[in-house]
Amino acid sequence: MALAVGIIVVVVALMALGWRNRLRRQADVAEPPEAPADPGPVLYEAEGQYVATTTAGDWLDRIAVHGLGLRGNAVATVYAAGVLITRTGARSVYIPRTDLTSVHLASGMTGKFVEKEGL
Repeated sequence: MALAVGIIVVVVALMALGWRNRLRRQADVAEPPEAPADPGPVLYEAEGQYVATTTAGDWLDRIAVHGLGLRGNAVATVYAAGVLITRTGARSVYIPRTDLTSVHLASGMTGKFVEKEGL
């Protein structure tokens, strides 16, 4: 029993060390801008799950800084000026329209089973 608990403690400690190193490595990632006070009329809104923010060109490199690595339920609201992702239990993320380079649908994510039409 003590051996199993010891192994679990070591694994958790290594995971925490890896996350801390990721935060340190990504310290130069700019903080997302605040949403404008009056973004204008809502063009589209959808409920879903915020899965991750990744670096451009490397969809396996999850961004951890500024709370962007926290997964959870969210509402995505589209305005003419940009997109606001309001996350439950985490800071909202605003993406100005000028910063959007592409938008696409995906059928899954790395290492996770996702039901058909689930992501």
